[in-house]
Amino acid sequence: MDFKKKSVLLLFAFVFLLYASFIQAQPLTVKDSAELKIALKKMLVLGSVLYIAAHPDDENTALLAYFSKEKLMRTGYLSVTRGGGGQNLIGGEKGEILSLLRTHELLAARKIDGAEQFFTGAVDFGYSKSSEETISIWGKEKTLFDMVWVIRKFRPQVLITRFPTGRAGHGHHSASAMLAVEAFHAAADPNRFPEQLKYLSVWQPKRIVWNSWRPRLKDRSPELPPLLSLDLGEYNPLLGKSYGEIAALSRSQHKTQGFGSVGRRGSRLNYFEHLGGIPAAKDLFEDVDLTWKQIPGAEKVQALLQKANDSFAAENPAAILPLLTAALKHMNKLPDSYRQKQKKAELLAIIRSCAGLWIEATAGKYSVSPGGEIDVKVTLINRSAFDSQLSEVLIKLFQKFGPRQGPAAKRLNATPRAWGRRGQSYLITEQNIKIKAGTKLKNNRPHTEEFSFRVAADVPYSHPYWLREKGTPGFYAIPHPRLTGEALSPTPLAAQVTLKADDQELVFNAPIFYRRRDPAAGEKIRSLEIAPRVTINFLEKVFYFAENSPKKIPVKIQGGPAPVSGKITFNVDAGWQVEPRTLSFDLKKEFAGQDAVIVITPPKQNSTCHLTVDVSDGRVEKGRSRVEIDYPHVPRQNLFPLAGAKLVRVDLKKRGGRAAYIMGSGDEIPRYLTQVGYEVKILSDEDLQQEDLSVYDAVILGIRAYNTRSILKYSQQRLLDYVSRGGNLVLQYNVSRGLQVEQIGPYPLELSRAARVTDELAAVTLLEPAHPIFNSPNKIRAADFENWVQERGLYFAGKWDPRYKALLSCFDKGEEPKRGGLLAAEYGKGNFIYSGYSWFRQLPAGVPGALKLFVNMISLENRW
Repeated sequence: MDFKKKSVLLLFAFVFLLYASFIQAQPLTVKDSAELKIALKKMLVLGSVLYIAAHPDDENTALLAYFSKEKLMRTGYLSVTRGGGGQNLIGGEKGEILSLLRTHELLAARKIDGAEQFFTGAVDFGYSKSSEETISIWGKEKTLFDMVWVIRKFRPQVLITRFPTGRAGHGHHSASAMLAVEAFHAAADPNRFPEQLKYLSVWQPKRIVWNSWRPRLKDRSPELPPLLSLDLGEYNPLLGKSYGEIAALSRSQHKTQGFGSVGRRGSRLNYFEHLGGIPAAKDLFEDVDLTWKQIPGAEKVQALLQKANDSFAAENPAAILPLLTAALKHMNKLPDSYRQKQKKAELLAIIRSCAGLWIEATAGKYSVSPGGEIDVKVTLINRSAFDSQLSEVLIKLFQKFGPRQGPAAKRLNATPRAWGRRGQSYLITEQNIKIKAGTKLKNNRPHTEEFSFRVAADVPYSHPYWLREKGTPGFYAIPHPRLTGEALSPTPLAAQVTLKADDQELVFNAPIFYRRRDPAAGEKIRSLEIAPRVTINFLEKVFYFAENSPKKIPVKIQGGPAPVSGKITFNVDAGWQVEPRTLSFDLKKEFAGQDAVIVITPPKQNSTCHLTVDVSDGRVEKGRSRVEIDYPHVPRQNLFPLAGAKLVRVDLKKRGGRAAYIMGSGDEIPRYLTQVGYEVKILSDEDLQQEDLSVYDAVILGIRAYNTRSILKYSQQRLLDYVSRGGNLVLQYNVSRGLQVEQIGPYPLELSRAARVTDELAAVTLLEPAHPIFNSPNKIRAADFENWVQERGLYFAGKWDPRYKALLSCFDKGEEPKRGGLLAAEYGKGNFIYSGYSWFRQLPAGVPGALKLFVNMISLENRW
């Protein structure tokens, strides 16, 4: 092939990537020779495998890396949830925001082990004790719909579950396996979810197996056939790592879970038990054609790809470009099919890397508002010995996609799965940019095109698609079928680059991103965001009013990427008052800020109110806030949820005014104690060794403090001395595994991993109704345990010395009462309290009864 006779058409299509792959905003990187060799070998294998489990961090990263980089399969991980119900060991994000953080941790892990990432819309609502409860909360049909969608879209020949279909500890675990088996059969049934068939076709994997773990082998009946096994400890000389080492790097991305791992080296067997389909005797892909023979007429394609593999030279990868483009030419003649399209995408990426072709599209700023203008620079560098020339540039802007609008919209959206017809997006602008015809892309000479364009006025703000609309407690709202299973929202703007070579089109999608230089870290990249023209943030999500006195609430008004002015209106329920009701803002520079204060006056009686915001800046809309996620291991990004706060009027008395707080893995309790009049100091490691603790009316240890603060092994005696001299110490839940001390209290006390109550509405019994903790300074009644969220508590005490008094009891349906959730003991002149009740969830959720009882705990008098 003559590479000196090439023409290049550069085509920029700014789209919401409805029918293309969902790509993250980052440069199109060029593979090194080791990665290229693996990618070339992978072109000869037409196999795929899908791993299914319940949460981020449940996946077997060694197995994913093994299938992707050793067996050369297209490999995927379907996490049923996004992990928002767990704890966060590195920050304060919880719930919906944590779900996004863990999504990016999974994507970071997949970059290392080579697999792809998928999700259902099921919510991680916290620990569940049974698969029945889990499935009832998720919604069986909704979850199956998404699992079947991913199977039909990904088309794996083998499904693998992480957990057995029987009891697997966490109810989410066993439920994920049970639903996977049902989805295995449903994906092949045209009568199951037929509405999907407008977009996909039915698919039947060959088999589904359970990735069994070693401890279960001893319980297996000797009469059953032997299990299949794989050695995941194999070494890959191209990568210089074993799959155990790759797995550790991948798993260590789960930083919010504290799952940093050490690489394993040497043989390590994994086992697989048959769950459905055609049993395999020796190999998981037994009786599965993994070659190009499964596509009629593809013999020439396979021969060319084999020759390219055999001819590949690490020092000169461009030498095989004629073979690769010839293979692409023959591939384009094959009938359209799923495998053909997938392999074409893989081949295009290999061609780009062999040519050393760098393509990037960068924005002049990281943020643009709907209707705003943005500068874009597209750079191409051809770093190989073939000539090319630039002939034309087109800019295309597409409208957002979503439920169909118009008279039929109501009917089409009658159910969560009733969407409009295919092709909801349509072209709304097209601009031809004049360039110098015949401009050549010279070897290793950057070529740049710069231009500006205006973004459509109805482009949606950057926000995770699964959080755009209100779902149910068990399932996120998915606004369009094309988003089902996807890890992220589509990149808002992308450049589509088309190279014409020898009458063939090579099409690449390059997301538009923002790049800056950091003096310490070097290059920093972030996604281009579609931001509101102005955002409104309150310091807290919840404001408690312990009496009916007015409270000043600071408001942070921040402009977007262009100057803006207008008015903000604050809305409260009847009985509440806000002054001023309306604020004007005039932000003359981009990203300028304006601080303001509003005064909220609560009613005399106990009440809850949701403060909402409207913004008028030429058009009226619900106000948005700005939430930033910024950690080194995930992309920096902003989210734009609706602005507002929860206002809670609660009659509250307290005893004492100074409290010390020993932070554990991170919670928000200190800020809510401050709201109701406490002076709270967060104790550093140095404070724990030197501070005079006697000046505090109470010392509170945050969640998992004894798991995360190594200083406590040296400070434990100081804390017990503080109690002995008359102090009041409150210890919140810790995990029994990994404690820094042998004994967390003054007397023996054992924590239980199993003793927890997951039903947040479970009845609570006061075992010692006359105890001061229920009577002073606030009277605790049954109503104070209403409207709790996610759970009653976790990691209750399982055994304890009789000198502790058990004060509360509750239980999940069908279980014995759990009495270890709130224990109190006198020690010397003071009090020690252990509580597994989930105060760290209730106080930020604005549960007034939980606040009252927590204040009673830290107000407990020295003698009772």
